Amino acid sequence: MKRIAASRFVLLVLATFAFSGCGDDDGATPDASQGDAARPADGSVVDGPPSTPDASEPGIDGAEPDATDHVDGSVDAPSSVDASVDASSDVDASSSIDANSLVTAGDTCATTTAIGARSTILSTTVGLENDYTGFCAGDGADGVFSLVVPAGQVLRVLATPLASDFDLALAVVTPVAACVDPLDVCAASVDAEIDGQAERIGYRNAGATDVTVNLIVDGYLDIHAGPFSLETTVGSPAAGDNCDNAVTLVSATAESNQDRIDDYQGDGVGCAVASTRGSGPDKVYAVSIPAGQTLTVSASTTVADFDMVLNLLPGPAASCSAEATCLAGKDDAGEGGTETLTYENTTGSLVEAFLVVDGFGPGDVGTYDLTVTVL
Repeated sequence: MKRIAASRFVLLVLATFAFSGCGDDDGATPDASQGDAARPADGSVVDGPPSTPDASEPGIDGAEPDATDHVDGSVDAPSSVDASVDASSDVDASSSIDANSLVTAGDTCATTTAIGARSTILSTTVGLENDYTGFCAGDGADGVFSLVVPAGQVLRVLATPLASDFDLALAVVTPVAACVDPLDVCAASVDAEIDGQAERIGYRNAGATDVTVNLIVDGYLDIHAGPFSLETTVGSPAAGDNCDNAVTLVSATAESNQDRIDDYQGDGVGCAVASTRGSGPDKVYAVSIPAGQTLTVSASTTVADFDMVLNLLPGPAASCSAEATCLAGKDDAGEGGTETLTYENTTGSLVEAFLVVDGFGPGDVGTYDLTVTVL
């Protein structure tokens, strides 16, 4: 019995050896069970299958998100972090930001969060209420920040959504008493872009004393809320920002209304009217038109979605703000077109005037060429 068992054992060993030697002679087909065949000596996986995203975090793989993936590395973490912000709050995972780095926005103008006039912060409207609606506001949750704009200075704001489905809107309100619902009157407002796109807004303090303004970051619709970055700067008005610092009107190329404030809306008699949502930034040019001569200005652009408006305002500069009337106005071409304005001076004396190159709507910003004749 022992010999038979031993023989069977030998046969079994030989059969096992023969079987294990088959199938891999040419090395072409590795054993499917050898899952680590592609792993080098250092333990890292080479050409392994892509990691599977967590279903609860769209677009993010299993690795720890890097906070610098989508946020400019030059953004300093805010000095004061509200510990009440829970890292598990509804911050869109695709933004790859640490919820604990968010500065909490005020829920209303009465409970606003003060920030510096020159600052870069991260915040969110998630968890806030929709306190302001109306012409200057959206229908989503809104957060409020306050900051001081020095006399004669211009505030410029860039707000960038950090979630691809967040459509934000901005409004500047001063004084605090003007923060009412519905918010139909404000110093400035903009909602020019779509989901995931940055919005810009500006405000010029034309007074002789510092002004505290409230900056409202809102959602366009009631479904719009999310994290965002907010950059604020203050500085002197750009050349041509208004009639007080208008530039001389001459033929020129590559002009732009970028970084200007929306000072003029074309509301006066004889003016080309802006959109119902308000006009865009405007650049102002000064021109003298002798008696009996005609001013002709053509403004052309290669920016396909830039819709320009031309208005000619009578001087002096102090009368520009009233915008009670326009000597001429033109808005015929639409997006990407060329606008041509003419004005014949039949007054019998020299006319000092200001040409305003404006954007039809809040998002109409771009470069343009000017062709000018006075004959």
